Amino acid sequence: MKTSKMNLALGVAGAAIAMGQAYPAMATCTTSSSGTTVTCTADDNTDVVNATTALLPTAGNLTLAVNSGVEIVQGTVTADVMPTQLGAVAVNNNGTLGIATTGPVGVIYTGDATSAANTFNLNNTGLITGGVSISQTGGAAGVTTSGVIVGPISIDNQTNSGPVSDGGHTVNGVTTTIITTTVGGADGSVTVDAGGSAGAISVSAGNSATATVAGSADSVSLIAAAGTQVETLTDDGAGTTTDHVVFTATGGDALATIAATGSVANDVTVGGLTSATVVNGGSIGGDVSANSLTALASGATSVDDVTHSVTGTGATAVATDTSTTTTVGIFGAGGVILGGDALVQNLADATIDGAVSSTGLTSAGFENAGTVSGDVNVSSTTTQGSLTVSNSTSTQVSTGNLLDHHLDYHYAFDTQGGDASLSNAASGLIGTGSDSSVTVDGLASATLDNSGTIDAATTVNATGSALNYMTLATPPTPTPPPAFLRRMKRGQASQFQM
Repeated sequence: MKTSKMNLALGVAGAAIAMGQAYPAMATCTTSSSGTTVTCTADDNTDVVNATTALLPTAGNLTLAVNSGVEIVQGTVTADVMPTQLGAVAVNNNGTLGIATTGPVGVIYTGDATSAANTFNLNNTGLITGGVSISQTGGAAGVTTSGVIVGPISIDNQTNSGPVSDGGHTVNGVTTTIITTTVGGADGSVTVDAGGSAGAISVSAGNSATATVAGSADSVSLIAAAGTQVETLTDDGAGTTTDHVVFTATGGDALATIAATGSVANDVTVGGLTSATVVNGGSIGGDVSANSLTALASGATSVDDVTHSVTGTGATAVATDTSTTTTVGIFGAGGVILGGDALVQNLADATIDGAVSSTGLTSAGFENAGTVSGDVNVSSTTTQGSLTVSNSTSTQVSTGNLLDHHLDYHYAFDTQGGDASLSNAASGLIGTGSDSSVTVDGLASATLDNSGTIDAATTVNATGSALNYMTLATPPTPTPPPAFLRRMKRGQASQFQM
């Protein structure tokens, strides 16, 4: 029995240690006297690298270094470098991960989002033939490369906490339970230095998402957004229950910078709730989009109220379900559309081969001193509708017959926005002829300042303010019951978790 218990206690970590001990060449990757640094000084495989790091305490910090001239190939058990430590974790690759004959090798890390002290940084001056995937670090996550990363770079630093219930409490016979789900996260950043290259870059973060490309990359996609859902359940103990759901979007800043030496082969897409900015001093082969409007998150705010009551007893008993569902489009808390400033800058001698879109709530701008081949749209105005559905259904309990069904719809259309502006310097060229278009649309103001060449159909429009309401009622029809409407709303809220 003693041997059996010892085997069970080994678990996954023990298996990794045992695997590592089976390699006489483990001396190729050695641990420092401090017990926090592993350095690989000779060629080996990912099994040995991962077994060596697994010998260190999981709760401790880790720095893994692969020296220049060292090749780490795929092992028989693991195909990637996968450290498991928490705290401050760093991988410094100056060698080569993966070779053609044995397959690509990447770097994969999944942290612990419960503490901001858990961070991850990858610094690459060598060659990584696979991709890089970093998720749930809790603190900041970053990748910097002046070497080559063949595969994609993905940082997912958005976190999902909950649902968490407060357990409920009863006052004067009414029980109230509050359930909270939070989508948050920390910073994520990717830097491709001059001479370096990377595949597709993707960063999602709850606070800020940044990418700087002075070398080359396949594409850039950044999202800085998060949200909180609060569900309040009440039960009066006499047959009436209420389910109240509010989902509110929150977020941060997103910034993509393409240096004069930088190039992105395809699209650059940036979305941030506080701000979204693209600065291009090099070349972009696809479209450019900067969006600081909560359209990035479906159902930014929603309210779902359901009330159930029973009157009478026996054959005369009647159950009444009343469902009021408010879908506030891309509105935020208090019925205010959430968003910030959006800006795209195309500097002198810089090129964008595709279209440009700059969309912001408080302002939207495009500043051009280079060349843009596609259409340009600058917008700081949005009309979004809130929808309230009041659904009253009465059913005779004894027979289940539908006695009455009534739906009332109330729509509120609200136009919000700020200033939209486009400036084209003397060196600037926008469009390729009559098939091209330039649109500047703002709520407060719309301006176009052109000192260069715009070879496109041009529209400049300041829409002004609009606030309209419409109410209509439908006759009794067999429309979906409240439970269906409630499930539909829950599905919308879940879309926010990008």
